[in-house]
Amino acid sequence: MRPLKIIYVFGLPVRIGGHYKSGLAMVKSLHAMGHHVIVLAPDGVDEMVQEFTQTGAEFYRLDKLKKWNRRLRLPTVAGTGRIIRLAKERSVDIIHGQDFAACGRAYMAAIASARGFVTTFAGGPFSHEPPPTQSDVVLFCQEQVQTFSKAYQTVEDNIHLIRARIDLDIYKPEEVHPTFVSKYGLPVSGQKIAIAMRLHPIKKQWLRTIIETAKAFCDNNRNTRIIIAGEGPLLNNLRAQAIKINRQCRNGPVIQFVGPIFSLQELNQFYNYADVVAGTGRGILEAMACRKPVVILSENCQGEMITPENIEDIAYYNFSGRHFRYLSETAAPLASVLEKLLTDGDLRKRLGDYSYEYIRSNMDAQIGAKQLLEVYQKAVNQRASLFDYVIWYFRAVYYRIVRVITMLY
Repeated sequence: MRPLKIIYVFGLPVRIGGHYKSGLAMVKSLHAMGHHVIVLAPDGVDEMVQEFTQTGAEFYRLDKLKKWNRRLRLPTVAGTGRIIRLAKERSVDIIHGQDFAACGRAYMAAIASARGFVTTFAGGPFSHEPPPTQSDVVLFCQEQVQTFSKAYQTVEDNIHLIRARIDLDIYKPEEVHPTFVSKYGLPVSGQKIAIAMRLHPIKKQWLRTIIETAKAFCDNNRNTRIIIAGEGPLLNNLRAQAIKINRQCRNGPVIQFVGPIFSLQELNQFYNYADVVAGTGRGILEAMACRKPVVILSENCQGEMITPENIEDIAYYNFSGRHFRYLSETAAPLASVLEKLLTDGDLRKRLGDYSYEYIRSNMDAQIGAKQLLEVYQKAVNQRASLFDYVIWYFRAVYYRIVRVITMLY
């Protein structure tokens, strides 16, 4: 296969988030295989931008979405001209929209420049936004595949399930350096539960679970610490809650918010620092790669250990915790699940070893990059028309209006 040139388009600034890191893992793997990637995004945190450029990719800043459009989430063609110029100047083969916010500009640019087009609909709750017409769509879990097939009658040949997206060169077992512990003011004693999560209102149910669990640990005779890394509009409020909780704890502070960890190397240190990792989504996959036992969180103050018996149900829902609504038979109060793990060293080792082998066999980004290349080879010879774009655009607006009305009533 000849080397390909690919433009990756993100619709929002590159910051902390699972789909940014999944895209980064693909960019790194594609570059290692001899392909070249140009990344475009409306700005980004310098540390995350540097993660992309260190892979060998180029990074360019697109025009930011207007505030009203970020809220309405309507397709936009702003920045399309920049993408078209790059596609022609660099003889690009594929334009890849990395999220729904990028679809409008990336899809139009692919049509106008006669390039192949691929789009990714990242994990998380089903977004109720239709994929571009006559294009190849990359999804992360079987739940999405089933939903897209039923809701949008998407052509089966255009749907591609690619689950493998963890960079095993980054996320792996390693010794924790004292400088990392010192930099973030982490406790050096006791048993540590680590959680990496965006501190955004959409995560409030899970964050409530964590806060309630911290309160339950206040009267614990053992030295248990919950350490949360993340950024978002709720950070200051959560820190204030943590101060109040810690004042009531007889064995010292039980919960700590350390703010964002942008460096992937440091994030790997964070997982390795922990005895147990809890959370949802990509964060627990990264921790599993570090040979850590993990607990997946529900929305109602419950959790369960990920084991060989339940992992397929959990994976079906993209490690989001949505399986609790339909399938979980072992859910229990999060505090009791964590207590069981923390008091049983053999169980922690057994589940940690299983986590490590599962990720290596099923989630290696190098596997995912090879699958993505097959999608690109198909997309190179597939062209959408302006008519296809118009049909998709009005479908997207229609679904968005219906969603807004449904939320209002």
